[in-house]
Amino acid sequence: MLGIVLSRENRGLRVLGFLFSDEFSDMKGLFGLLAVVGVALALRLVYLFQLKGSPFFDVPIVDEKTYLEQAQKIASGELLGGNKPFWQTPLYPYFLALLYRLFGRDFLFLRGASLVLGALSCGLVFLIGREAFGSSVGLLAGFMAAAYGPFLFFEGMLLPTALGTFLALVVVWLALWAGGR
Repeated sequence: MLGIVLSRENRGLRVLGFLFSDEFSDMKGLFGLLAVVGVALALRLVYLFQLKGSPFFDVPIVDEKTYLEQAQKIASGELLGGNKPFWQTPLYPYFLALLYRLFGRDFLFLRGASLVLGALSCGLVFLIGREAFGSSVGLLAGFMAAAYGPFLFFEGMLLPTALGTFLALVVVWLALWAGGR
């Protein structure tokens, strides 16, 4: 979209000025948010299809296997996940169990859901940066989060990293939003 705008009478420079101005209207915020989340989703889709070629894509290993086993127990009706203590993060198996119940055990979908949470986290980074420091910082932080390799790597695994990051960012954004009222 930006390439099309750049090709006609330097409108692209005006779009960049529009994005990075500190006078922030709702339309600018929506455009910035959609740009950050769109770039993040595109990068994560590319990563997901590269990851699909890995021999470990359909074979969960180590902690992934533990979380999936726990999620299967929960999805089958054992709401406490069996009779043994579960020694890892407790919320993530319930999240996976919900995905199991809705969509089955499809690793493309399970990993894709985690990557979508990661893209939404990039949008939250944008919103937090914008709220705390202005639109320029929000955009820069959002795009940096979208392209940050460790985020992509851990979001592609069946681990609680993406869910935990997303929920933590929701809490920070809500605190900033409530403080500004």
